[in-house]
Amino acid sequence: PDHSVLSKARARWGTNAFQGFFERIVIQCADAGLVQG
Repeated sequence: PDHSVLSKARARWGTNAFQGFFERIVIQCADAGLVQG
């Protein structure tokens, strides 16, 4: 399943790198108007 891909990425790159990657994705979604709240 997809969640296993995310777990493997976090294990490979470390928590800090994964957190930064995730935050950039969320910011891009917010800038595109895909996030409300």
